Amino acid sequence: MTVLGKGKIERFFRSARNRFLIELQHEKVEHLHQLNSKFWAWLEEEYHQNTHSATNETPNLRWRNNVTPFMKKIEEKQLQTIFLWRENRKVNKLGQVSMQGLKFEVSSFLLGKTVEIRYNHFDLKQVFIYLDGQFIQKAKQVSITRWNTAQKQNDLNTKNTDTPPKSGIKHLAHLEKQHQQHKIKNAKKMLGRSNPPEIPFTIAHFFKAVATALKRKVEEFHANELQAMQQAWDTYGPFQPQLIHTAMAKAIIAKRYDQHIDFYIQYIVNSHLKQNNSK
Repeated sequence: MTVLGKGKIERFFRSARNRFLIELQHEKVEHLHQLNSKFWAWLEEEYHQNTHSATNETPNLRWRNNVTPFMKKIEEKQLQTIFLWRENRKVNKLGQVSMQGLKFEVSSFLLGKTVEIRYNHFDLKQVFIYLDGQFIQKAKQVSITRWNTAQKQNDLNTKNTDTPPKSGIKHLAHLEKQHQQHKIKNAKKMLGRSNPPEIPFTIAHFFKAVATALKRKVEEFHANELQAMQQAWDTYGPFQPQLIHTAMAKAIIAKRYDQHIDFYIQYIVNSHLKQNNSK
């Protein structure tokens, strides 16, 4: 830092002591957020609006004239691209890459190469493939049906064609309750009594909870099984972690671990609907 720069910073703190802190003595401040509110009000409404004796400009106007021309506007689509998650994966002999139990098909010239997958963690319908920092293509999930001639598998596939029951979820009532919770949370923040942020229970946690209950890994799930769980989450979710554990325990006690994934999903959905209808 130069001597001139140091002087400018010290001059600001002098102004804050002589003008802000003196006025603060006549104000009643009990919480930190009250102090912050008063300081920002003084900073933006008084300090930034007063003409400087050396520049004959207000700090706000001088900053806009000198900095604004160099500021770059970022489009929303470009901003979303910047914050994509990234993972490296090796392309297998089938021209596929695996991630979070899902498979994505890529171009054949990438066979055996390590590529970078960039993706939106909340939307895995497609991912973006990069090689050496260069965008190559968009990749979609591979949908491959499992070939099994066993009679048991045929029976299970027949059961899968049954029409799922109506959800019975009161969507507007749910939105109203969620809106009320957000209002309470924002009010607590304004009063300085906000609770620690809770870690959201996402679909990835849902996959992990089901896999753990079945003594499996998420990577071991077939694409059809993952698709069935995703459809249940999109239609009825989100599910509560404790509800998932309880429903899976009941299902395993009833039929052990060797049932089709739809059997366990139905237990979770029924428990979820029963809980919502009882509220």
